[in-house]
Amino acid sequence: MRLIVFAAGITGIICFRNESHVFIAGIAACTFIPFLALVKRHNRLFHRKEFLEKKTEINEWELKAIGYDTSAFAGGEEFINPAHPYSYDLDLFGSHSLFQYINRTSTLTGKICLANWFNTPLNKQDDIENRQEAVREPAPELTVRQEFRITGLL
Repeated sequence: MRLIVFAAGITGIICFRNESHVFIAGIAACTFIPFLALVKRHNRLFHRKEFLEKKTEINEWELKAIGYDTSAFAGGEEFINPAHPYSYDLDLFGSHSLFQYINRTSTLTGKICLANWFNTPLNKQDDIENRQEAVREPAPELTVRQEFRITGLL
């Protein structure tokens, strides 16, 4: 469609090349504006397609995770620390680890934050309850969580 609009504009300019500059500028404007609208529409549709493909992909990952196949999620191998008081013994990081089962981060910053949560024990009840509430709050909002994750992955 964009090609047709572009070709029509060029054809119009060639056919009316002997007319006034104002007339030719009008033809160019009448071609350029719809062309830009088509480009914008194409970009919007392309982004929507990418979004839906990524949504399908993350839902497939989640279906596999229900069957304990968490291979699509990072295991946090880079956070394995044999010197840590408990993370190494409990297999918090690595393949088939708790980190891999819980990890739904989309960015390096998020992954580091989650690893720090695993490695840093909370000692105050208020801190524990606040963190539990932070995790509990978005739990029922499937659409919001999916859109948030997809945005991070794109």
